[in-house]
Amino acid sequence: MITTIKTMVYCLYSKENLVKKYLLGISAFIMSVTLLFAQKTPPSKQPVAQTKNSASTAKQDAVVSNTPQEWEYLVISYGTTYFSDAEKTDLYYPLTHDIGQEGTELQKSLDGLGKLGWELITVTGTISGDQELILKRKYDENNKERDAKIIGEESEKFNKEMIDDWEKESKEAEKTKKLVAEKKALVDLDKVEKETESEKSNEEFASFGSDMQKFLQDNYHCSVSGENEYYRYVINASFDLTADFLSNGNEYRSSLVKQYFDDVDRSISVADERIPV
Repeated sequence: MITTIKTMVYCLYSKENLVKKYLLGISAFIMSVTLLFAQKTPPSKQPVAQTKNSASTAKQDAVVSNTPQEWEYLVISYGTTYFSDAEKTDLYYPLTHDIGQEGTELQKSLDGLGKLGWELITVTGTISGDQELILKRKYDENNKERDAKIIGEESEKFNKEMIDDWEKESKEAEKTKKLVAEKKALVDLDKVEKETESEKSNEEFASFGSDMQKFLQDNYHCSVSGENEYYRYVINASFDLTADFLSNGNEYRSSLVKQYFDDVDRSISVADERIPV
């Protein structure tokens, strides 16, 4: 049996009163970043007490100390860097008397990679065009496992903060509606208008999720489930490819399966743009 599960997460950010759709590829989605790992870095040597074999130990330590440091590299592009109002350098205004503009979105991306030990060493490309960034960090065979743990913790933290903010906004909106209806509060028409637009966005977002589920069910052999989780809509699609790709009981071609999901991804991207939100 050949089955694959795809998880699609569409996020709605209501604070900006705008709907932004992000498709996070999990499982068969192809990641655009490739980590190139070197060989294992030898562990550091602990101090060894002097013994009759001290000469042999010293020789071994000399071999270890002469082993070159190994590195791993990350080559990535976030596209064109756009500059906007400063977020960090405004602190330095008393020293520089000019805060300038910052590539804040790129900074956030690099800050995230910096938490995982990546250091930017080279930038290729012009300011007005796409830029290729090359980063490096010391190689460790546990880097990948550690990265996954940190990313998982940060993701859980982010999701919790978003849900907490969403619930807080919803409660405040309900409280404001009640006070306005009872004529017990001043009515800020700008705030009311913003909340109305936010509610409309929420309804359109939920409709978008339903439409995407229907698109998958109508066009592919898969079972689909969806859940509206406050600020995001999570879609799980389970594809059973047994009838199409399995032959002679236990044979299949991974290249054909990959091609199938490449086509699925392209179709999802097209549908994502066509479904209005």
